[in-house]
Amino acid sequence: MIETLSSWVMSIAGVAALGVFVDLFVPEGKTQKYIRGIFGVVAVLVVVLPLPNLLKRDYSLDLGSGDSSVSVNLDNTYLYEYYREKAAYAERGAEKYLAAAGYVGAAVTLATDGYREDMNITGVYVNLAKTATPAGKSRADVYTDVKNLSAKYLNAEPEKIIVYG
Repeated sequence: MIETLSSWVMSIAGVAALGVFVDLFVPEGKTQKYIRGIFGVVAVLVVVLPLPNLLKRDYSLDLGSGDSSVSVNLDNTYLYEYYREKAAYAERGAEKYLAAAGYVGAAVTLATDGYREDMNITGVYVNLAKTATPAGKSRADVYTDVKNLSAKYLNAEPEKIIVYG
């Protein structure tokens, strides 16, 4: 196996060296363009033709344990951080959505039933402590509006959204 790979690499190096010599001694002009094209095809063939023979071989991954099975363990910490970042991204998006609707300073926090791919939202908490009440709206109207906007953006049930502050 090593000998086959070694000879393949040596043939590639030989074609590359031959290409340099041919390029040095071929005169400028139309002839040089054609010779370079032909030589390029030859170089590609030298690289590609041995691949089927190399790939047909039966490879084995022997790690010295005598066990032919390989186990894969998930990195739960990585997955937790990934899905937590996904939830944080949704929180930031909801905050921007509320700011665009006139509720600048609203802080959104999501609660999920575990950080996983489907991210089932169990609760949404919207803190309006740093948000000014828009003119002409009562605080109750603001809470209702923020709850509806949050439900729309996060695709969450309004009953799971708590607005405070």
